[in-house]
Amino acid sequence: MVDRTSEKERIDKMTEATMKVARGDYSVQVELSGQNDEFDSLAMGLNMMIDDIRASEQSLHLQNEFLNSVLDSLSHPFYVIDANDYTIKMANQATKMGNLSANPTCYALTHKSSKPCRGADHVCPLEEVKKTKTPVVVEHIHYDADGNARYVEVHGYPVFDTEGNVIQMIEYSLDITERKRVEETLRESEEKYKGLVNNVKLGILRSTLGPPGRVLEANPAMEEITGYSREELLAMDMEELYVHLEERKALMEELASAKGTVTRELRWRKRDGSEIVLLDTIFSVRDDAGKILYFDAIFEDITERKRMEHALEERLKELNCLYGIAEIAQRQGLTLDEIYQEVANLLPQSWQYPEITGARITVDDKKFETENYRETEWKQCSDIIVHGAKVGVVEVSYLEERPVLDEGPFLKEERLLINAVAERLGRITERKQMERELQERNEQLDVQNEELRVQSEEMIAQQQELMEKTEEVAKANQLKSEFLANMSHELRTPLNTIIGFSELMIDEVPGKINQEQRQCLSDVLDSSQHLLNLINEVLDLSRIESGKVELKQENVALTEVITSVSRSMIPILALKNQSLEVEIEEGLPPVYTNEDKLGEVLLNLVDNSSKYTPDGGKLKIKAVSDDGWCRVSVIDNGIGIKAEDQERMFEPFCQLENPLADEKSGSGSGTGLGLALVKQIVERYGGRIWVESEYGRGSQLTFTIPLATKDTHPKERNR
Repeated sequence: MVDRTSEKERIDKMTEATMKVARGDYSVQVELSGQNDEFDSLAMGLNMMIDDIRASEQSLHLQNEFLNSVLDSLSHPFYVIDANDYTIKMANQATKMGNLSANPTCYALTHKSSKPCRGADHVCPLEEVKKTKTPVVVEHIHYDADGNARYVEVHGYPVFDTEGNVIQMIEYSLDITERKRVEETLRESEEKYKGLVNNVKLGILRSTLGPPGRVLEANPAMEEITGYSREELLAMDMEELYVHLEERKALMEELASAKGTVTRELRWRKRDGSEIVLLDTIFSVRDDAGKILYFDAIFEDITERKRMEHALEERLKELNCLYGIAEIAQRQGLTLDEIYQEVANLLPQSWQYPEITGARITVDDKKFETENYRETEWKQCSDIIVHGAKVGVVEVSYLEERPVLDEGPFLKEERLLINAVAERLGRITERKQMERELQERNEQLDVQNEELRVQSEEMIAQQQELMEKTEEVAKANQLKSEFLANMSHELRTPLNTIIGFSELMIDEVPGKINQEQRQCLSDVLDSSQHLLNLINEVLDLSRIESGKVELKQENVALTEVITSVSRSMIPILALKNQSLEVEIEEGLPPVYTNEDKLGEVLLNLVDNSSKYTPDGGKLKIKAVSDDGWCRVSVIDNGIGIKAEDQERMFEPFCQLENPLADEKSGSGSGTGLGLALVKQIVERYGGRIWVESEYGRGSQLTFTIPLATKDTHPKERNR
């Protein structure tokens, strides 16, 4: 009989073991009863299955560890992202995420954002994978663990379920920040290079080897240089641009062997047919095998420079020629004929082809020529002009034919040169003629100089004699002044006695006199006083001239002096019903002079103006400052002074005609010494006096005196 209890226990153990296996516990083992029945067979099969599962699990664990090791070894971030909620299910160590238990989203981790990427500027790779169900590559800006923005290239790969739906996306990111920086730098560099190429004034052109050689690229400067548009250049062969194909051939041969750049001058023809000269710097671009791929060339238009260089060369020839002519002309002892011959020999070397050039100079039917000179059809001529008249001609001939240039085979510069030579020879001829005339005149002058020397000696003797006589006159004048001063002093004593007794008799001190006697005595008194005044003025004038009068100077208030003179003149002016106006510059400083002599000068001038001014006339005293001096004027509206009298009115004893003399008794009387005395006084103080008058319209007498300064003595200046 079968033991049912034993069977039940065995079934329970197998069931328990199966449940553990179902829960993933593969450590269980079902014991065998040893009965070799179906339960043992089932237990054996279960144990074998558990062993297989255990082995498979171990293998899977190893595979997972290998996969994780591979993923963690990657330097780029690697994710497995859920297609529905954007959560990251798996990530390698490069992501620096650590524990994924928080289920972070891809946009929160990489973009620091709270929502998925949207828009054409920031395409979401997961959405693209879900839409296309194919791998995608997009560029994004991700933020690393430190918050730094990095450019990344995102690669996304779809993971499908059994029904073909995208359930996950495998993503890995490549940091392309450096590449983007390099690309940006390269882009900027390319922009700069493009701007440089397009804006540089030098032509830049790329072409093939040829022949004939095709134009591959050209910058705007090449369009300006050649006159062709870029499109026209790209459709052209290089050989079409050359004036001489031999230059192209020689250039290609040199480039074939050259390792660096080659520089040559080339002649090209522009679109309008004109020729230009280019400086070509060209180098070949080769492949790794050394085969020429194309040529890059830089062209500079040097047409104008070459023209200027040529003009400079011709100018140097001209200058050397003219310098040589000047050197010949300066040589001592050469005659005109010798100069002409030397110049003729000099000319050929200054022309383009000196080896076939002859020259001839013809002056006054004389010919001066080079040994090889002969008449040909290729000749230049220029006339030699002296004093406006043609005296000769300069001729330059080519003995052989040469290409036609500006003037036959001659350059325009050579026309200028031969004209300059002829003009220079004309001047040399004039100078030589003048030298000859000058020599003749010098000889005449030598004779005249000798005559003048004799005359000069005679004049020196006469001058010495005149100086001696002048000294004698000065001494005589001094003696005269001293004599007059002494005589005037001696005459004053008896005159004073006569005047005194005349006044006593008129006053009837000695006794009664009748009317006739009174009139006679009055005449004697007036005449005596007039004579005394004359003697006093002569005495003053003589004393001033002889230097015996000490004219002491001090600071004087001009206003007070003028006021005093005005009061003194009141009786005289009242007699003729004349007015006297005074005009003094405001703030006029004191003058540096002698107060008494200044009053005497003013009184004389005002009295003189009154005499030559009719009744009812107007007189004026005006004083102003003038650069350190005081300018005093006495002005009247009288009869004026004739021009011929103005020069002598300050001479002693000069009495001018006065038609007003008879109008009032004594109005025209005077000694003729007043103005002479005034002139002596003014000049003694360093001033000057002058008259301005128009006859019939009044007069103005002006004198200057120094203004008082800090040192009370202003320097002499123009007054």
